[in-house]
Amino acid sequence: MNRRLFIFLISVLILAVWLWGFAWPEWRVFSSKWEGVKIAKDSLTETKALRERLAALSALYQNKEKAEELERIFFALPQKEDIPGLLVNLEALASKNGLVIKSVGFTEEAKKATAAVVNSGGGASGVSAVVKSLGINLVLSGDYSSFANFLRSVETSLRLMDVEALSFQQARGNTLGDPLTEASDFSVDLKVYYR
Repeated sequence: MNRRLFIFLISVLILAVWLWGFAWPEWRVFSSKWEGVKIAKDSLTETKALRERLAALSALYQNKEKAEELERIFFALPQKEDIPGLLVNLEALASKNGLVIKSVGFTEEAKKATAAVVNSGGGASGVSAVVKSLGINLVLSGDYSSFANFLRSVETSLRLMDVEALSFQQARGNTLGDPLTEASDFSVDLKVYYR
């Protein structure tokens, strides 16, 4: 029996030495690698969550950007013709640039003939609005440089306006003067847009 006990104790001692000398260091290496795997899994999960958040923010930003663009467009397009506001705007532009408005005429035909649908999304989810136009004929009096400045002001005006035609004639009695500095009459056909 002694021999069996001795063999058993030797086996346990050999097993302990083996565990302490070989298995334990391998276990520590395995444990550290397992921790690395856990960290990598956590990092992967975090990366996936960040990608999903980024996609959501990107979609939100694009929708917000489209909404802001549409809001800017609608800000430049009043809800109705707003002829009094338009006349005040045109008078301010003319007087700011040294011109006098001699006459104003409106063309109903252009208002009825021009209507387009603007769709901001390209699909069924986009916001649609009918854009209408009103034709205006202005006769202005002043010199050429003032008229050129008036056209630049119309171009940069907040209200959307297109110059469709323009003509001018030198005022009576100004046949010998410089055409750039002498008073002339300018006729401008504008198209103004509204919703």
